[in-house]
Amino acid sequence: SVAELLRGRYVVDEITVQETRLSIQRREDGSTNVGAIGGGPEENREVSPASDTDWVSVLEEWWGRIKQWHRRIPRGDDEEEGERAGAPPMERPGGFAEYSQRVDYPFAGRPDVVLRQVRVEGLEVEFEDAGAAVSLPRFTNGVVVLEEFSSKPSVQEKPSRFSALGTIAGARLELTGTLDFSGDDTHLELDVELAELPVSVIEAFLGKSLPVELVAGSIDLTSTVVLSESSLLVAPRLEFTGVQLVTKEGEERIAGLS
Repeated sequence: SVAELLRGRYVVDEITVQETRLSIQRREDGSTNVGAIGGGPEENREVSPASDTDWVSVLEEWWGRIKQWHRRIPRGDDEEEGERAGAPPMERPGGFAEYSQRVDYPFAGRPDVVLRQVRVEGLEVEFEDAGAAVSLPRFTNGVVVLEEFSSKPSVQEKPSRFSALGTIAGARLELTGTLDFSGDDTHLELDVELAELPVSVIEAFLGKSLPVELVAGSIDLTSTVVLSESSLLVAPRLEFTGVQLVTKEGEERIAGLS
């Protein structure tokens, strides 16, 4: 609005992007081509080769980058203090500058840019993995909605919201969640729904982290995930259809059971 522009705030109500195709690659050294998430890699963190890990390591790396980025975000009070400190001194009669007084800005600490909604339709995501023995399925027919994102997430009025709907290997995937940077701790809440997902997809993405090998069948999943800097809460509900479990190579037990 004109009023927001006069205040030095740029508010975008809605952006729609159509027919978008992305390619996410995991290289032989375990790194990915999505290096912009949260900036540079975490300090003193070693990336394991792709042949020894799976996409769990990718999620851990991305979450670490987001937390690192959050720690670099100035708090609202710090930003306001900085803006006030940078204000020119007030002139007093007689030409002397008064450095003991500071100007209070009514919009100090507020986001300069606010995106109310970004909507991506017709999204297709291609996954490539140098450490995988098989080709990974694509995420297709995607609709992604991002809401309440700003240039200063630590002081915005509402948590950021996101949702994603699409299919992967013929299975319906739906994600909804919130991401809150307002406190000292990064807080993520995520609801996941998957219908009739072939276990081959789970093996392709997460097989090296599983205690067993999944060779047949499908899984329905409904889960809530709450993640912060210091804790992880997962409340899954799983339904298995025709799933077969076998021991991993070199193992005599399935998940520790004979």
